[in-house]
Amino acid sequence: MVQKYASFTISFCCLATLLTVALTTIPAQAGPYGDSAHAHATAGVQRTGVPIPPYCIGNCVHCHEQHASIAGAEPSPTSGAPSPYALFAGFNPATLTNYLQSDNFCFYCHAGSGSLQSGGITNEDYATTFGSSTTGSTTGILEAFNLDNYHNLYDISVFSRSYFSYFTSATNPCVACHNPHRAKRNCSEPDNPALAAISRPTDHENLWGDNTNERMDSYDYQPPVVSLTGTYEPGGTITEDSSLTPDYNAFCGDCHNSTYSNIWSTPLGRNLHLIDWRNTSTGDKHGQNPATDTISGRDIQPPYEILYSNQSNYTLSCLDCHEPHGSPNSFLIRRAVNGKPPNLPIVFYATPPETVTTIWTAKGLNTTVDPAVRALCISCHITNNKAIHHDEDDAPYDKPSGLCDDCHGDTAGANKIICEQCHFHGSEVHIPADESKSGVAETRRTF
Repeated sequence: MVQKYASFTISFCCLATLLTVALTTIPAQAGPYGDSAHAHATAGVQRTGVPIPPYCIGNCVHCHEQHASIAGAEPSPTSGAPSPYALFAGFNPATLTNYLQSDNFCFYCHAGSGSLQSGGITNEDYATTFGSSTTGSTTGILEAFNLDNYHNLYDISVFSRSYFSYFTSATNPCVACHNPHRAKRNCSEPDNPALAAISRPTDHENLWGDNTNERMDSYDYQPPVVSLTGTYEPGGTITEDSSLTPDYNAFCGDCHNSTYSNIWSTPLGRNLHLIDWRNTSTGDKHGQNPATDTISGRDIQPPYEILYSNQSNYTLSCLDCHEPHGSPNSFLIRRAVNGKPPNLPIVFYATPPETVTTIWTAKGLNTTVDPAVRALCISCHITNNKAIHHDEDDAPYDKPSGLCDDCHGDTAGANKIICEQCHFHGSEVHIPADESKSGVAETRRTF
């Protein structure tokens, strides 16, 4: 039903429960949906084949089909049957890899090509949108989910149904992290977290990051650089401002934490390793667990080169290193970390155990250095790993004669051990006394 007035048009959509002002000569009576990206007056949802007028941009009919036809025909896609929640398409749980557009309702618009959104939608990856990377990005969410590594949608659906009460077998898995009636366009202003696009899985009815107490400045957080010119994430800001980045640690920690030991990964064929990002004895040092080395920051690249004696114990954001949707690299590692694009692809070919009992567990495994993995680590750490492991006063390992090949292969030190053999979420090494630099057996966290 549409009522026309002299200076504006009000469209009552979806049983008159959501109010959207089409022409904004007066302020809209905005609500959760009226403030969302999908309801935006010019950039909102506009499904090709839906006539405008009589339907305005952002009208519910662009996603929800209340009737069998519009103006005598059904707009594409014509699935032949109604989908849950009166959407024009649903989610196909049978597809585990190689997603088609028809497998997920959201892919019909959020795709680099073939989008049903009038004018198309460009959704580049996090490294580009917030890290200002310039090469290799995908341009659509569908394409991101078809990269070598991705959040498996079936796994998200199964897990979410077990832990989140609003989630049913008919719920689209994208809804676990996004509320489509509230999500805003953060990509339009990367340095404006008030335009939040995400909702925590445990708090679906609210956006996350839009409030000032939901930002990374609640930690001792240092935004990474986006280039060699001295600008910072998100989006190339001139000054370092940790309040511009949402608290992704709390957001991701709703699922990826030290409690849920049953997050099954179809691509990996196993449950995910537990992640403890808290300041605990078992917490990751890249999280809130304090760093332990005392090399006065000489092992850290800018902008993290700090004096530990001044105690700036930086906590990283999950998205400093990981993509949220898909990546060409193992474990969703970003294409560029701290302004430095590593060699691609990054392939973690070692499968470390939950705990490395000694560093000698590397013996018999692949001891050929992976230059891409090394490039990832030295995005933030120095290149001289020998100093960190052997030469500094608090270096963990001495170099007793004849033991080099236990870690470096049969050529007595010529090969470097691969970084992820000892450094991964939850990892620690137990160093025997005869190998320890201190001469005393010790245990060290290695991530």
